[in-house]
Amino acid sequence: MKRAKPLACILGLLLSGATFAQHSADSLRRPGLASFAHYYGGLMKSEEGDFNGAIAEFNHLIELNPSDAIAYYNRGLLEANKREFDRAIADLNHAIQLSPKFARAFNDRGSIKATMKEIDGAIADFNHAIQLNPEFIQAYMNLGSVEANRGDLNAAIVNFNQVVQLDPDSVEAFENLGSAKARKDDLQGAIADYDQAIRLDPKNFAAFQKRALTRQLKGDFEGALSDLIHCDELAPPGESRDYAHLGSWLVRVRIGQSAEANRELAAYFSSQRNTAGADWVSKIARFLLDQISQTEFLADAASTNVEKDRASHCEAWYYAGVKRLLAGDRKRLPIASTNAWQRRKPLSMSTC
Repeated sequence: MKRAKPLACILGLLLSGATFAQHSADSLRRPGLASFAHYYGGLMKSEEGDFNGAIAEFNHLIELNPSDAIAYYNRGLLEANKREFDRAIADLNHAIQLSPKFARAFNDRGSIKATMKEIDGAIADFNHAIQLNPEFIQAYMNLGSVEANRGDLNAAIVNFNQVVQLDPDSVEAFENLGSAKARKDDLQGAIADYDQAIRLDPKNFAAFQKRALTRQLKGDFEGALSDLIHCDELAPPGESRDYAHLGSWLVRVRIGQSAEANRELAAYFSSQRNTAGADWVSKIARFLLDQISQTEFLADAASTNVEKDRASHCEAWYYAGVKRLLAGDRKRLPIASTNAWQRRKPLSMSTC
């Protein structure tokens, strides 16, 4: 079964998703045993996370064989993982000059360009990779992701559908289709795609999370609550479960289970925190549970870090507004929160 790797710059900013191009053992032995040793030395050091050491091995390989397109390509991937994007682009350019039909080099150069916000160049590279290899699943996925990010949802859906045609078991493609359709307000279509992603991978945390939000938008609060409970159960190591519980509180209150919502949220944060709720997410929970006032809550959102301050204030106004809406108080709503509610944003995440 084929598996497409997600576009690095769109999903996680990790260009390590690309894999090294491989030489045959015979092709390496022909230039000499030194080439053989440097090539496999580069692969081994990369596997160990020694990117500088791996680059040094490919440097030696290129000195021995300046026309080795694969060596330039592999060195470019290593430089991209070090976020030395200009060097990486230069090496991939060289690989393409030496091997003009090197589809993977076009695809990975597109990923780097997208990371550098060179969107038109990235799209051109992905399209060229697809022209060279019409069954290049990863290039279709990457192209769809970039198109979705710039708002061309119809084009994104076409490319994600192409991935599904080539690989009907692609969980990532169904997730991406669901996200694109949800942004087009095709909520039923989005839910159907998330359903398929979950059928393919019943422990898919991200698909349950996205389906929960879409079900809220559609007004299926019981279904959303079920998905949020699954999110809590399936959260991978290192993934915060906090927002699943905040979302569950909002949905439970929305369907008239306020007492149960308060008990569950209080029990969760009590079991997860050794302090008196000093961190930001705990403060959100304490505000929802009426343990701190709205005035104190909004004041606590301030930070000396500009990005953190903006994010915290965004969440603070959101939860303050939604809490008032759930209480039936529309007269004193902040304008931003009222507009967010009218746009039918989900009840478990910031709308900013």
